[in-house]
Amino acid sequence: KKNMISLNLTKGNSLPHDVSAKYAASVVAIRPSKGSGLVAGSAVRVVLELGGVTDVTAKLHSRSKNPINNARVAIKALKQLSR
Repeated sequence: KKNMISLNLTKGNSLPHDVSAKYAASVVAIRPSKGSGLVAGSAVRVVLELGGVTDVTAKLHSRSKNPINNARVAIKALKQLSR
């Protein structure tokens, strides 16, 4: 419970603004996109689904195929919204 984060989402369960983050060799950019649903790949999609986020586009500019690092970079990007 101590590691849970709360997200400030819009009425359409989207993000209020663009976020990007880097963790190890993984880089992700998450952008709100109205009406397109959840467009993301691999571990980033799972993290966003569990967070209740819809109507976003996520691009994984990862030089790594490690799904754990890709999930961690998605969480790091979403932590920028909880401040």
